[in-house]
Formats: sequence, structure tokens, C-alpha cells
Amino acid sequence: MADPDLTNDGSNDSASAAAAVASASDGATAAAPAFSRTSFGYAGVSDGSTHLLASKKLVSYSRAATGNVILTEQTAADGMRSRNVTLALGMGSSAAAATNNPQDSARLSFRAISADYPRGWRDYLSTVRAAPSSLPITAFRDLYHSGATNRVCPQ
Repeated sequence: MADPDLTNDGSNDSASAAAAVASASDGATAAAPAFSRTSFGYAGVSDGSTHLLASKKLVSYSRAATGNVILTEQTAADGMRSRNVTLALGMGSSAAAATNNPQDSARLSFRAISADYPRGWRDYLSTVRAAPSSLPITAFRDLYHSGATNRVCPQ
């Protein structure tokens, strides 16, 4: 299960499945081997967790329109005959970017991804403005009200 949402408010998601990817508006999941089943529901109402807790069965919905959408996926891994599965979560500024990111990640080895990860952060950090070297802060204690807490005020 995944609740991918770049805005962290879940209010503007929609979801559907394409090929081997379960995709929401700005996030997607992929698996190798591919998911054997997917469902898209609304958080706390029709999501996979709600159904599984209530009936021990996953109700499959092929898509969900605007709302706080939860992606629920089932893999073929059963812990006995099939024990290995690779899961990838991708985020993006659009559904297309979100869908491509986990597929691209799943194609690469862990070694390749872990070697490239620090470079990605260095590239990102080079675009971030430096914080000021000093930030004056004034602190005072409230002497007039017994038990009052200290206050810190940026200048």
C-alpha cells in the first residue's frame, strides 16, 4: 500500500494502473515481478487496508478520481515458492514522470542506484541558496509572570 502525495495533503490524487505500474497523480509504485493485483481506493473509505481489515478480501477498483487515493498492490510473493520481489516508489511533478521513475529505478541495480544517489544530492544542494552565516536572535525571560516560558524572537 502506498499513499504517494508530494503536497502531503492527499486532496488532489487520482489513480489507475498502466502496464506494471500503479500510478497516482504524483506518485507511482512498480514491482518486479509485476503486481498480480492492484486496487485504488479512498483513504479510510474504500482503500485496501479498510477492505482487508473488514473482510480479509481485497476489493479491486481499477481507478479512483480526485481525492486522497491509496494504492494497494498484491505481489506473487507467497513466502514459500516465491520469496523475492523488488518494489520501487517513484514521485514526480506529473503522473507521467511519477510512472517513469519507479520503472527506471527497477531497471537499475542497487549498486548503480546507491553509487548515483550522493551525486544527485550534491547536484540538488548546489542549487540551494546558502543560509545566512549569522542570524541575530534576542532572548528574554518574562519576569512579570511567574512560570512563564522563555521567548526567543528573531530580529
